[in-house]
Amino acid sequence: LLGRDRFYRWLSLLLFDIQPTGFAERVITEQALVRASLMERLGRAVGMEGATTDHLFLAGLFSMLGRLLNQPLDVLLAGVSVPPSVMEVLLKDSGPLAPFLDLIVASEDGRQDTVERALSACGVDAVTLNTQSLEALAWANAIVDGVVE
Repeated sequence: LLGRDRFYRWLSLLLFDIQPTGFAERVITEQALVRASLMERLGRAVGMEGATTDHLFLAGLFSMLGRLLNQPLDVLLAGVSVPPSVMEVLLKDSGPLAPFLDLIVASEDGRQDTVERALSACGVDAVTLNTQSLEALAWANAIVDGVVE
């Protein structure tokens, strides 16, 4: 009923349905969820849909998995079947999803010159980035609160 990509997306969310043992784990979990939601939202904002936005979501979510589990991402992904476009962006920082992850990471790090280039590469403006960032943060916060409480 959900379709394979949708099912995989929700199954992937279950990876993050861990009981964080402390503040750091909660922050990393929330950051991963924000990245996932924001990448998906930005993709939709530029007209992407379906499997592509699901892949954006997965790439954002998995981008923090190594940090959360304190293991190299390539080792963790070796045992998981993810779409090639997700694997490409996470391990090689290339492919059609890369500009979106680059934008989010640059935004998190406050690298304004990189943000400007990434905005252009994604076809997104700063207002859309800010609006979608706030919505993604609110969504992720609600998810984490539901997991932790």
